[in-house]
Amino acid sequence: MLDLKLFGDSGAMARVAARLDALAGTAQVRVVEATRPGKAVVRADVAHDSVDDVLDELERLAVPASDVSLARVELVGRLAGRRADTRFAWADVLGVAGTNARVVGQYLVFMAVAGVIGCYGRHRSQSAAARRRDGGEPDLADHGDRRRRDRPRPEARPAGRS
Repeated sequence: MLDLKLFGDSGAMARVAARLDALAGTAQVRVVEATRPGKAVVRADVAHDSVDDVLDELERLAVPASDVSLARVELVGRLAGRRADTRFAWADVLGVAGTNARVVGQYLVFMAVAGVIGCYGRHRSQSAAARRRDGGEPDLADHGDRRRRDRPRPEARPAGRS
């Protein structure tokens, strides 16, 4: 089951609630006055197989999409004699898919950035090692052991000593 919530002017919300109550698949439609004067909230329980019809009707009634919210409600228990509804609600499926797609996209972006940072650090350490090996001075980014850098290199020792 999905919980539908609408917000708007009291007169318009009363008309929307009357129309929603007449639709198949809606139950417990109620209008509650909001704290703002002249505003109201409509709440209704919507069956999964009726979501598309309800959203089409709200579009026909010119309810702004920013004032409409749907929340999935997990029922923990039911009274005897009522069977569970196992049909799909495409609006619910698309909402969950969109949430999961954002998570995967963020993961891929973070991994790409981490790879670039790792490659840059590896390149810097390899180039510093190559400069040390070739006898050049390491740059300021080389964080190697200072005592090792201060020791004379084998090729820099006087020829008479061994």
